[in-house]
This record gives sequence, C-alpha cells and structure tokens, in this order.
Amino acid sequence: MTIRDILLILLTAFWTLTYIFAVVYAFRNKTHAIPPFSVSLNFAWEIIALFYYFEYVDIAWIIVDVFIVALLIKEFINNKNKKSFLYLIPFICYSIICALLFNKQFSDGLSGYIFLSFAMDLVMAIDFNLEFKEKQRLKKIDLMLWLVALFKLLGDATALTIYRMYPLVLIFGIAVLVFNTIYIYRVSKNLFGKQQKKTSVKKSKKKRKRL
Repeated sequence: MTIRDILLILLTAFWTLTYIFAVVYAFRNKTHAIPPFSVSLNFAWEIIALFYYFEYVDIAWIIVDVFIVALLIKEFINNKNKKSFLYLIPFICYSIICALLFNKQFSDGLSGYIFLSFAMDLVMAIDFNLEFKEKQRLKKIDLMLWLVALFKLLGDATALTIYRMYPLVLIFGIAVLVFNTIYIYRVSKNLFGKQQKKTSVKKSKKKRKRL
C-alpha cells in the first residue's frame, strides 16, 4: 500500500464523518449543518463523480447526499419556507448542468473533475462562513457542528496533499483551507469560549459562597 492509497482512505474517512455528523446535527437541531447553496453544489459534484469517475464509495456518498437534501426539504416545509424549497431543486439541476459543461472543457477529464471539486469546495467554504452569523443568532452552534467543520478541514487538507501537482488545484486548495480554518476558529471560539465563561462563572459563585 502506497502513501497515496493511505491518503485516499483518510480522505474517504474524513468526508464520510463530515456527512455523518452533518446528519446528526440536522436531527438534533432541526436545521441544516451544510448551507443549502453548498448542499446543491455538493450534490451536483456527487452526481458527476458517480457517473463519470465511479468508485464504490460514491454510491454511499450519493445516498447520504440524497438523505441530506431530503432533510433540507423537510426543514423548508416545516418552516413554511416555500421560496427556498422552490429554488433548491432547480438550482441543483442547474449546478449539475454547469458541472457537466465545465468538465467537458478539459481535454483531460480527470484534471477537470479534480479542479471542479476544488472550485466548488472553495464556494462551499465561503458559504459556511457567510452562514455562521445566522447559526450564532439562532444559537445552533454545538459539538456536532464543530465536528463537521473539523472533518471537512481534514478532508480538504488531505485532498490538497494528494492533488497538489495541479497548479490551479494548489491555488484553490490553499484558499479552501484558509476559509475552513477561519470557520472552525469561529465555531471553536463561540462553542468553547462560552463553556469557559460558564465554568469561570460557576467557580466565582462557589468562591463567593465560601466567603
């Protein structure tokens, strides 16, 4: 087994865990961990991967993606957010068409597919940060969201290590890691910062009682 094989296994594991914790978060909080725009892009990418560059893990990922899309639709229905629901399905279709057209522009299909995945991932990394304030406002930042952020960061870092020989991938990949790092920092600060404050408040109360 080569180092590349080990990295590919780690990549699969990290992204699988990202999906799992995103689903757990959705069930626990009755809202999405992955922003709707990012869900659409990711679903489009999985469709391309499934039919053009098939690997067995793509079957599992597309099933989880369908589940995440279903949970998102359920959330929109429960919140009576009909506009978002109506926009979601056409946008997924539009994303798939754009991904197909983009992929055909490359003479080497594999390099086009890899660059497409990093380009989409950059948009997703920015999208996560754009939605952070809303998560903060709704008080929906918890350990599950932190785990989503962590394993997404690890997955993207592993992917960059594997495909760093492509110049465009290197440029986009570094940008992805920067935005992912910013996101996990913001989640960590909000989540663990509050826990530290609560702990310090409890300690101060105990000291007052002793006095």
